Amino acid sequence: MTLVSADLLIQGLGWAATALAVISMTTEVDARLRILNLMSLILWFGHNALMGSDTAAFMCALAFVMIMARMLDAQTSLRLLLVLNVLLLAPALMATDPLTAALPVAAGLLINFGVSALSGIPMRIFCVFGFSLWAGFGHIVNSAPIIAANGLAGVAALFGIVTILFWEARRTKAA
Repeated sequence: MTLVSADLLIQGLGWAATALAVISMTTEVDARLRILNLMSLILWFGHNALMGSDTAAFMCALAFVMIMARMLDAQTSLRLLLVLNVLLLAPALMATDPLTAALPVAAGLLINFGVSALSGIPMRIFCVFGFSLWAGFGHIVNSAPIIAANGLAGVAALFGIVTILFWEARRTKAA
């Protein structure tokens, strides 16, 4: 594979993952959000792995397993995975480049906790903060798809919050 085609593949995976991440955050239905998020995580894993960012790729794989545990109602496994996510912060902070290693772990922790342990508005609030950290990581590693995806996904999550509030207000008014 030539350097140009490898770069196109990396960027293509990132942009496709961006689209799925943004779409997932605009849905009112949490189960649909999780399914779309799983699909985007597969693409993000490929993007980060091909970029050589092992920590970010690992966090994508961990997020995938955590969301699957939530969807399968495997609460004990989910708790253990959340503890693992927290414990990963210490070695990340001791890495050669702690900022590049710790940002994906911290961002992953916020988003993973939000998507796997919460629902509705609290889930999306945790995601907004996690997306902010991922965007910072994207800036450090010079990945336009990561910066754009997380900026757009953050805005989409805020839109999702407004959508939920709108429909809750309509349901309350109708009742």
